[in-house]
Amino acid sequence: MNQLIFIYQADGGFFNGLTDYVHKIVRPETYACQLCAITYGAFGMKREWKSFLDSLDMEMVFLHRDDCGDRYADVELPTVYHNETCLIGGERLSQIQNLTELIDALRTALKKLS
Repeated sequence: MNQLIFIYQADGGFFNGLTDYVHKIVRPETYACQLCAITYGAFGMKREWKSFLDSLDMEMVFLHRDDCGDRYADVELPTVYHNETCLIGGERLSQIQNLTELIDALRTALKKLS
């Protein structure tokens, strides 16, 4: 299986999504999930990010922290995995400032797996 797993530092569900949406607009500098802040705009997933993901020949899995149970309990979120290998951890993601940097970091990490 060849999959990328994106784990957001946010909980799923309608109410949580609505709260996150407002938080990102009102106080974006205090929003906790850098992965979400970079890859989603006001109206959903950013087109450039979706195009990049579509260009990869992999299954994509998107999880919220409350979806993970114990499997990723000790992982600093947000994070990106390739199967069972951490590609971009929470500390690194906190340093990434924009979508271009995230795409470059992911491309670099995926090349190292090859």
